Amino acid sequence: MLDNFIFSINTTLPMVILVFAGIFFRKIGFINSVFLAGGNKIVFYVAMPILIFRSLASANLIDVLDLDFALFNAVFTVCAIFIIWGLSYLAFRKKAPGVISAFAQGSYRGNIGILALPVLLAIVAEENAAKGALVIAVLIPIYNILSVILLVVHSEKMSGLSLKPVLFGVIKNPPIIATIMGLAVAFSDIQLPIFAYTTVDQLAALATPLALICLGGGMVFEGFGSRFRYSVIASIIKIFLLPMAAGILAYLYGFRGDTLVTIIIMQGVPSAVISYVMVSQIGGDLYVAATNVLITTIMSAFSLTFLIFVMRTMGILV
Repeated sequence: MLDNFIFSINTTLPMVILVFAGIFFRKIGFINSVFLAGGNKIVFYVAMPILIFRSLASANLIDVLDLDFALFNAVFTVCAIFIIWGLSYLAFRKKAPGVISAFAQGSYRGNIGILALPVLLAIVAEENAAKGALVIAVLIPIYNILSVILLVVHSEKMSGLSLKPVLFGVIKNPPIIATIMGLAVAFSDIQLPIFAYTTVDQLAALATPLALICLGGGMVFEGFGSRFRYSVIASIIKIFLLPMAAGILAYLYGFRGDTLVTIIIMQGVPSAVISYVMVSQIGGDLYVAATNVLITTIMSAFSLTFLIFVMRTMGILV
């Protein structure tokens, strides 16, 4: 139990420190609004797409291909997204329409590319943890396509709900382009030269720290009003309700052992940093998006420990 708690702290605490570093740098004048605007653009258009490409391109997807497992993750995620989207629309369309996209995306989109695989490698057999790459390959396209549609549809920058700008926003979205390219490399025999892999690794390494620093630098505390409450609710859905629902349904479906653990962990990691970056670039409530990422990142050290403890107690994880 203590080892699992220490591992979770060691995984999430550096992210929390980087967020507070951004807050501190903004306070002392090291960074300003110009830096934040440029930094978010670098993350959204360069670093994060390259991180997505690297995660998919380097995965041995064919060796761990399990259609039943992949289909369950896809169906559960799509259903969860539309349920959360529908509920957030009903809840906020009149009193806070700008919150809809940030709340919904923060409730379902997990930091699978950065946190999920390290957590799995620490608690399950290495060959079984490789299935996490398959889940990433399934969920990243779903996250990217539906998140862009969600953000564009509810963006104040867009007039009306015509189909053309929505489709155009999806097609030209950098994370989606990166997903397609990554899958193409993963399922082919394409071998990139060593210098290309080195460049990709270095740019991908830039994504998370820069995004977290920009997240912290862009945060403006506005008190514990209704918008803070929205972030808390979205965070509870993301790190508690979503993994519990996934685990129960997966168990009833027949998944056991490391496969079941993989499903729960993939749904239980904190909200993705890119959700904040996408809101900053496409439109939505930036305060709700940033606060949601911060809360889930801090609380995931406890929630993941709780999930691991429950799974061990129930004999699912040995």
